[in-house]
Amino acid sequence: MLVKRLKVILPHVILPNQTAFVQGRLLIENTVLASEIVQGYHRIGGPKRITIKVDIAKAFDTIRWEFLFQCLRSLAVPEIFLSWLQACVCTTSFSLGFNGSSYGYFKGKRGLRQGDPLSPYLFVLAMNCLSISLNRAAREGQFQYHAKCKNSELTHLCFADDLLIFCDGSQQSVLAVLNILKDFEQRSGLAVSITKTSMFAAGIKPHELNQIKAATGLMEGSLPVRYLGVPLCTKKLSLANCAPLLQSIKSKLHSWTTRTLSFAGRLQLLATVIAGITNFWSCAFILPKGCLAEIDSLCSRFLWKGKTEGHNSAKVSWKSVTTPKQEGGLGLKDLHIWNLAAVLKLIWILFFKQSSIWSDWFTREILGGDLNNFWVINTRQKHSWQANQLLLYKDLVYTWIKRVVGNGETTYFWSCNWSPFGNIADFLKDESASTTGIPSTYTLAELWEIDHWTLPPARSEKQVQIYSHLLTMTLTDITDSYLWCPDGNHMTAYSIRRVYDLLREENESVAWHREVWFSRGIPKHRFLTWLMALNRSPTRDRLLQWGVSTEGSCLLCNTSPESRSHLYFECSFSWNVWQDFHQRLRFASPRTWEEVMEELRNFRGSRASKTLLLLTWQATIYALWVERNCRLHRQVYRSANSLSTEIDRTIRRRIASIRQGAPQLSSGMLCQWFSTSPS
Repeated sequence: MLVKRLKVILPHVILPNQTAFVQGRLLIENTVLASEIVQGYHRIGGPKRITIKVDIAKAFDTIRWEFLFQCLRSLAVPEIFLSWLQACVCTTSFSLGFNGSSYGYFKGKRGLRQGDPLSPYLFVLAMNCLSISLNRAAREGQFQYHAKCKNSELTHLCFADDLLIFCDGSQQSVLAVLNILKDFEQRSGLAVSITKTSMFAAGIKPHELNQIKAATGLMEGSLPVRYLGVPLCTKKLSLANCAPLLQSIKSKLHSWTTRTLSFAGRLQLLATVIAGITNFWSCAFILPKGCLAEIDSLCSRFLWKGKTEGHNSAKVSWKSVTTPKQEGGLGLKDLHIWNLAAVLKLIWILFFKQSSIWSDWFTREILGGDLNNFWVINTRQKHSWQANQLLLYKDLVYTWIKRVVGNGETTYFWSCNWSPFGNIADFLKDESASTTGIPSTYTLAELWEIDHWTLPPARSEKQVQIYSHLLTMTLTDITDSYLWCPDGNHMTAYSIRRVYDLLREENESVAWHREVWFSRGIPKHRFLTWLMALNRSPTRDRLLQWGVSTEGSCLLCNTSPESRSHLYFECSFSWNVWQDFHQRLRFASPRTWEEVMEELRNFRGSRASKTLLLLTWQATIYALWVERNCRLHRQVYRSANSLSTEIDRTIRRRIASIRQGAPQLSSGMLCQWFSTSPS
């Protein structure tokens, strides 16, 4: 309850420099902005600038309680609430472990317990005092702004105790920053570890840099360096910079726990763990194509072989695997498109989260203080590669960001998306501002007088259409705003998945996806059925088509050539297994794969009946395939009755496993299964 109440006030009192544990703020704002500021540090020359990466020693363990509660009182937090917090924070006691025994208890006098849900929020409130001190010192001229932060007046970025401070390259500024940190230490107990704190400099002559190091005791670091889990690079992200990402993926795929995973288990690992690792990088950077290709290759080899080394013998192309299940794929994401959809969120933040520290910096430093310049500004060499890439995407997102006209004071006639005609400059591409009589810098407010439009004479049919639309509009006192409408419908939040679906090429749906991927199916059974539906399993007819030297006869009956339809429905052995079950379930089964799939789609019955039928059908497919492979590779043979008994046990266990989540469905399936059981 205390945490819930405390979280509500944080966005209103914590400065934008701090993005940790504050609702609505994102870690990627820090990583992207930090990357922007250190761009070009590898170049010789340019303005003098320094970035200091601060290490706070044992941050949570050393904070003073009196300082913490003084911060809370300065925010006018009620005394009754403070007393509740004190009861949680100031009642800690500790014991010492020595020679295998614990001795006594003594009361704590400082620090926050890690793992306590209150601790992160109290800590960022304390760090906010440092943010206030740094900003005040810069405004008072105690130290000078970084060359890339003058317009935005940015002094630092903070994520909990991860702190980056930006200043110009003078010794005076660095000393002033250290004095502020020392003063903060004396008040809060949070001490800076000078030996672990480093600075990154650019545009400073070697002898000047040596003087700064001698005067401050700071060591000089080298970029790229790891910051909040991603590399802080001075130039365009390269494949070498992505080595930590690739290594992290490999370590997960090489883990001993993955060695016995089935195809379905590997698919689940790729869809959850590996996707989670790549998502954060995808949101922060436009990843190199080589990196994305390497990740695809690793994932493909792991899915089909269970390891990442060696030749990839995929049964289905990775392009097909990364299509949705309803289109015949496995529902994994195409990383190239997903990366684009994730990065486009930065443009959404720019327009719809203007309280964001990254949005504020980008608007002031790149767009000259006017957000509308995003539509007209061109890429420039002085901009970072990431900023230039975002500017290149403006045509892609232009129609997704609609301008809602209020007073018209910030809606530009030529560049804003305020009309159904889109970009007016493109709509009137054969005409210019001079020929139409409307200057290129005019807003709609400048074409409005009191209660009517003042428009120059129309000189083309298209101009008449624009004027006709304008005459249906009336300016008001409301401020102009934006709407996010990527699919034509207004959305209040950014959804990477929705944007991904818009960007990818949509394929025709397959007719069988519901029968294969029904929700109560057994994962490994569904995976094999998917392969069979695509006819991509190595049945002997396919092996012969590939030129593999092998016998063509069915391994279960030894009388006919082995194919998908024969293996499951035409083979006498398989039919003996399947016949018992489809008759129990009142399903008139044909004898070919295509006809069975058609009958399954057209089956009409209760939910329990349909689920039981699909479950049994897939269990039979799986059991027959396992039996076929046991005969081929291990020369182990089982009877049809033995397989039927195993399938029956599998169905019973599956029904029992869904009892807790769907008791009514489980009960209906169990009643039907037992009522039709021959024994």
